Parts: sequence; structure tokens; C-alpha cells
Amino acid sequence: MPKIASQESTATAAVSGIKNVSVSSSKPSSLSKSTISSMKKGVEVSNKLLNDISNLVTCVHEQANKFPQLAQAIAVRDSQTRFK
Repeated sequence: MPKIASQESTATAAVSGIKNVSVSSSKPSSLSKSTISSMKKGVEVSNKLLNDISNLVTCVHEQANKFPQLAQAIAVRDSQTRFK
């Protein structure tokens, strides 16, 4: 059976790409002159989707930040394991 051990550097590298994702540069859509109801609904859906994606990115960042600490804890446990 091969030896399996946690690597903190691998976890940190995996998370680093996720940390670069953001939606802060986007701005809500607006529609000032149209009276077409489907256009107005489209703007509402677009703005709601933008907000939901922003919340998703925040949640993903929070979860991703846990991986290096988890890898560190597993690495400590692995260092105490004796492979035969």
C-alpha cells in the first residue's frame, strides 16, 4: 500500500487560485427608459443573480480558507503515523 500524507503546501496552492475570484468590480444593471415588463423583469433577475453570485463567492472563500488549517492538522497526525 502506498504512503499517503497531507501536504500543507498543496492545500495552500489549491486555495490561492480561489482567493483571486471576486465579483466586486461588477455593478447592478439599470433600465431607465423601457416600459417593456419583460425587460424590467430581466434587470431584476440579473441584479438578483449578481447578488447571489457575490454571496456564493464569499461562502467559497470562507470554506477555502479552512483547507490550509485542516491540512496542517492532518499533517501533524500523519507525522505521528508509522508506515510499514
